[in-house]
Amino acid sequence: MKTTLDLPDDLMREVKIRAAREGRKMKDLLAAAIRAGLDVEASEFSQVPRTALPVMKLAKAPGKSKPLSLAESCELVKAAELGTDAE
Repeated sequence: MKTTLDLPDDLMREVKIRAAREGRKMKDLLAAAIRAGLDVEASEFSQVPRTALPVMKLAKAPGKSKPLSLAESCELVKAAELGTDAE
Protein backbone atom coordinates (compact mmCIF):
# COMPACT_ATOMS: atom_id res chain seq x y z
CA MET A 1 0.00 0.00 0.00
CA LYS A 2 1.33 3.44 -0.85
CA THR A 3 1.42 5.99 1.95
CA THR A 4 2.79 9.51 2.12
CA LEU A 5 4.75 10.46 5.24
CA ASP A 6 6.22 13.81 6.16
CA LEU A 7 9.53 12.94 7.83
CA PRO A 8 12.37 15.22 8.93
CA ASP A 9 15.15 15.64 6.35
CA ASP A 10 17.86 14.35 8.70
CA LEU A 11 15.87 11.18 9.38
CA MET A 12 15.39 10.52 5.66
CA ARG A 13 19.13 11.03 5.06
CA GLU A 14 19.86 8.45 7.76
CA VAL A 15 17.36 6.00 6.24
CA LYS A 16 18.85 6.43 2.76
CA ILE A 17 22.40 5.92 4.05
CA ARG A 18 21.49 2.82 6.05
CA ALA A 19 19.51 1.32 3.17
CA ALA A 20 22.46 1.87 0.81
CA ARG A 21 24.94 0.35 3.29
CA GLU A 22 22.76 -2.71 3.79
CA GLY A 23 21.87 -3.03 0.10
CA ARG A 24 18.16 -2.81 0.91
CA LYS A 25 15.28 -0.80 -0.47
CA MET A 26 14.20 2.15 1.66
CA LYS A 27 10.64 0.81 1.83
CA ASP A 28 11.88 -2.53 3.19
CA LEU A 29 14.08 -0.83 5.79
CA LEU A 30 11.24 1.44 6.92
CA ALA A 31 8.76 -1.45 7.07
CA ALA A 32 11.17 -3.47 9.24
CA ALA A 33 11.75 -0.47 11.53
CA ILE A 34 8.02 0.11 11.96
CA ARG A 35 7.41 -3.59 12.64
CA ALA A 36 10.19 -3.63 15.23
CA GLY A 37 8.76 -0.54 16.90
CA LEU A 38 5.30 -2.05 17.06
CA ASP A 39 6.69 -5.31 18.47
CA VAL A 40 8.58 -3.44 21.21
CA GLU A 41 5.52 -1.45 22.15
CA ALA A 42 3.33 -4.52 22.26
CA SER A 43 5.71 -6.67 24.29
CA GLU A 44 7.71 -4.35 26.56
CA PHE A 45 5.34 -1.48 27.15
CA SER A 46 1.97 -3.22 27.31
CA GLN A 47 2.05 -3.26 31.12
CA VAL A 48 3.41 0.27 31.52
CA PRO A 49 0.70 2.86 32.12
CA ARG A 50 0.48 5.56 29.44
CA THR A 51 1.63 8.87 30.85
CA ALA A 52 3.47 11.96 29.72
CA LEU A 53 5.81 11.60 32.70
CA PRO A 54 8.99 9.51 32.59
CA VAL A 55 8.63 6.08 34.17
CA MET A 56 11.49 4.45 36.09
CA LYS A 57 11.60 0.90 37.37
CA LEU A 58 13.18 0.73 40.80
CA ALA A 59 16.19 -1.53 41.05
CA LYS A 60 17.62 -3.13 44.15
CA ALA A 61 20.89 -1.63 45.28
CA PRO A 62 23.77 -4.04 45.89
CA GLY A 63 23.52 -5.34 49.46
CA LYS A 64 19.94 -4.07 49.93
CA SER A 65 16.86 -6.23 50.18
CA LYS A 66 14.41 -3.60 48.92
CA PRO A 67 14.34 -1.16 45.98
CA LEU A 68 16.01 2.22 46.29
CA SER A 69 13.88 5.03 47.67
CA LEU A 70 13.16 8.08 45.57
CA ALA A 71 15.67 10.09 47.63
CA GLU A 72 18.35 7.42 47.11
CA SER A 73 17.63 7.34 43.37
CA CYS A 74 17.90 11.14 43.17
CA GLU A 75 21.20 11.03 45.05
CA LEU A 76 22.58 8.51 42.56
CA VAL A 77 21.50 10.67 39.62
CA LYS A 78 23.13 13.75 41.17
CA ALA A 79 26.33 11.83 41.86
CA ALA A 80 26.41 10.57 38.28
CA GLU A 81 25.95 14.11 36.96
CA LEU A 82 28.76 15.40 39.17
CA GLY A 83 31.01 12.42 38.52
CA THR A 84 31.25 11.52 42.21
CA ASP A 85 30.41 8.40 44.21
CA ALA A 86 27.06 8.27 46.01
CA GLU A 87 26.85 6.87 49.53
